[in-house]
Amino acid sequence: MTTPIPGASGNGHAAPNPTLGERMKDKVHETKDKAESVAEAVRDSLAEKVAENPYGMLAAAFAVGYVAGGGLFTKTTARMIQMGARLAMIPQVREPLLDMAEAAIDGMLENTKPKGP
Repeated sequence: MTTPIPGASGNGHAAPNPTLGERMKDKVHETKDKAESVAEAVRDSLAEKVAENPYGMLAAAFAVGYVAGGGLFTKTTARMIQMGARLAMIPQVREPLLDMAEAAIDGMLENTKPKGP
């Protein structure tokens, strides 16, 4: 008995190499499997984040939809950014204004004190 030679077709000729179509089919299957595993990992990660912070994820979904819908370069967006900048400046301006008001009130109180003998 003879032992079969790997790659031999039985008629003395080597088995044909896989055709281009077969190789492409294999690559497509590999790519599909990788894409499915990445999609599953993303799905699991998003499900975990939604469970941890549902309102934050809802806000993120709103923001992505707003940008994807073309709302980024609109007057509404400009107004929101302007209002946000003003609100962000309040803490920085508040303390100096309160200090100036306190100094002014102290100065007025000093001037209204009766002068001693």
